Amino acid sequence: IDLLDGAMADLHNDLRSGRCELFIAYDLDLEPWVETTPLRSTSTYALFPEGHPLGTTGDVDLASLVDEPLVLYDQPQASHYFLSLFEARGLEPRVGHRTSNFELVRSLVARGQGYSLLIQRPASDLSYEGLPLTCRPVRDPAHTQTIVVATPASRASQRAMKVAARAGRTQPPGVP
Repeated sequence: IDLLDGAMADLHNDLRSGRCELFIAYDLDLEPWVETTPLRSTSTYALFPEGHPLGTTGDVDLASLVDEPLVLYDQPQASHYFLSLFEARGLEPRVGHRTSNFELVRSLVARGQGYSLLIQRPASDLSYEGLPLTCRPVRDPAHTQTIVVATPASRASQRAMKVAARAGRTQPPGVP
């Protein structure tokens, strides 16, 4: 198995050209010619530095976040998705920082520069530098995303689908 990663547009191009047989992604902004097989669902959560008052509640209402600085995970599909959650409720978040680096989002939050909304959740609630983070589910209503195996509808490889399904359904211990 050869692995590659890239932006969603690149993955679509690689899939269309045959450079890859499949990719694993969130079910966001997929091309209509892509066939998907769901692997599992995950929920949107708010990420806070340790000790943040909103990090002590059971779940978080988006309206309670709008005055706090948002550390926006600025990848095309992700930022559009997170901002659309506020827009659907008629809310506008105060974006304090933007970064396309997932771990920089976590580091900025851990250092008290704001909160973030994320979908993927690492096994550890510590930043790279060891600072603690607090995760709380988003309430309004609970937002879930599905992780899927994406293949071209015209030529799905059974071997590739079996490998991806095995890999995607194997949940490491301690990962929510």
